[in-house]
Amino acid sequence: PQDFLSVGFLLSFGAVFGIFFIKPILDSFLFPKWKHLLKDNVTLSLACSFSTFPTLVYYFHSFSFGSFWINLIVVPYASLLLPCLYLNLTLEFFFGGELISYFWRLTDFFLSLFMRLVTELTNSISFFFTWRGTPYPILLYLIFLILIFLIKYMEHCIPQKKMKWNS
Repeated sequence: PQDFLSVGFLLSFGAVFGIFFIKPILDSFLFPKWKHLLKDNVTLSLACSFSTFPTLVYYFHSFSFGSFWINLIVVPYASLLLPCLYLNLTLEFFFGGELISYFWRLTDFFLSLFMRLVTELTNSISFFFTWRGTPYPILLYLIFLILIFLIKYMEHCIPQKKMKWNS
């Protein structure tokens, strides 16, 4: 039971909550007719930021307002890197050998670029803000926003049943 209150679990749960419940609402409000990878990336980053904000502020008394901008760059790069890792694991499992080690070196190069990108962006545009204690008004405000998002989700994303009137 203690694992359900760990910071890692709460951050993961918050991010998944944001993806499932807040992102569809943001998609319907922000440029609803525009289908583009950039829009999806923006709404994904905003949804995850909104939903992990309370946990970060509560446990660490700080928040990186630059994380939204960092995610706009890092998330697409990671989504390109993951298939390379899966491909390497599959090739290693079925074939192995010296030829596959060259693929691993290439993937290692892309991973090192990814880590350097994350480090450089974190050091340059993180915009951390730290509070002395837990800012309960900010947390209450964010919980209020999440409730509004849930209400809007119920209105926009769940189809309403139409009543038939008998005459």
